[in-house]
Amino acid sequence: MKNRNANRFLAITIGIITVLALVVVFTVNKDPQQLDRATPEGVVQQYLSDVIKGDTDAAFKFLDSSSACKVTDLDRSYVPNEVRMNLINSSATATEAVVRFSVEIPSGDPLGGYFSEDQTIRLAKNNGAWLITGIPWPMYECGGVYK
Repeated sequence: MKNRNANRFLAITIGIITVLALVVVFTVNKDPQQLDRATPEGVVQQYLSDVIKGDTDAAFKFLDSSSACKVTDLDRSYVPNEVRMNLINSSATATEAVVRFSVEIPSGDPLGGYFSEDQTIRLAKNNGAWLITGIPWPMYECGGVYK
């Protein structure tokens, strides 16, 4: 009788662990919500997506022409193979916006930790479109100008 109860307990425990593992997998691997590209948050999301994919030409199109950055500055920027982005907050007026987000990079810890740093991207409305100004992540220097 004791053996039967122990087997039942083991089966229930394994079932619960399996269900929890599936919930974690589906939650972590969920595609990010696509934001409207007509908003500052949507512009930043698409810019970061292009940067992470290595499509620097597409990413560069989101930079305002007054920026000191050139596409070659973006080409030289370091972007880790695995990176996660999370929107922190944003604010906007009719002509300017600020989008804050966190960049999470694996720490190399065997338990799967991440380094996190907050970044800010500023945008300006130019001919009805939001464009990124200044020196956005992952660049820290453009044309001899530093953040």
